[in-house]
Formats: sequence, structure tokens, C-alpha cells
Amino acid sequence: MHLNELPRRRLEATVRVIQDGLKRMEQRLAEHGEAEVLREVNSSLSLEERERWIAKIHGFRQSLRKFSKEFDLQEHPLDFYQVFNAELSTAWVLLENCRASQMKGYGVELDQAAKAALEEAVDRLVADVMTPRGLLRRPETTS
Repeated sequence: MHLNELPRRRLEATVRVIQDGLKRMEQRLAEHGEAEVLREVNSSLSLEERERWIAKIHGFRQSLRKFSKEFDLQEHPLDFYQVFNAELSTAWVLLENCRASQMKGYGVELDQAAKAALEEAVDRLVADVMTPRGLLRRPETTS
């Protein structure tokens, strides 16, 4: 079934968000409880339960493919540079919102030492985000 552009785009975006969630779920199942920064997902799943979850995820992905075909949803190939630039830009915005000057609305004023330490730490993290952006320039193509 062919839809007009706006409903089709909404459905395409929805499928992409669900797909991203399925990828995160698969990643969690593969990690077996490996720790991240500030998060550890403890896995008490047995091997059989893990396999059932993987099968459910694969089944859901198949349903998404069928749904996409049914409504003539289109793939939109993404360029590596676009994807990584978007991820780094998101990280930069999130970090900028962690600055002491952005914390005013939380009702508790940070003391000067905390403000200075936070500013320095955010600056370091922003530098870590900005450094790889220089690597994301597309190589020049010769014609």
C-alpha cells in the first residue's frame, strides 16, 4: 500500500527507532552483563532464555520488514560521516547542557569549587568529542 510522503516518513522513522531498540537489546544479550560507565546490566538469563529472546527479536525484525514492504517504506542509506557527525553533535549538545551555568533551574546552587571542577571536566569531555570530528571530513575525491 502506497502512502503519501508525510505518513510514510513517520512510519519510516518509527521503524528506525524500533530497529535501534532491537539492536540495543541484542547487544545487551551478547554482553553477558559487561559493565559500562555508570551502568551494569546484570544478566540472570539462562542460555535457553537468551536464545528465546534472540528468537523473539529476530521475529519482531521480520515483522518490521513485512510491515515496511506492506506500506512501501523506503530505505534511506546513511553515510558513515553523517552518522558519526550526528552522534558526536548529540554528545556535544548533551555535554554543553551539563555546564554549571545550565544547572541554575535545579534549585541548588553549586559552590565555586564544584562549578570550577565541573567546568574543567566538561571541557575535557567536549575536547574528547571534538577531536574525532576532525577525522570525519570526507576524503577528497578526484574526478
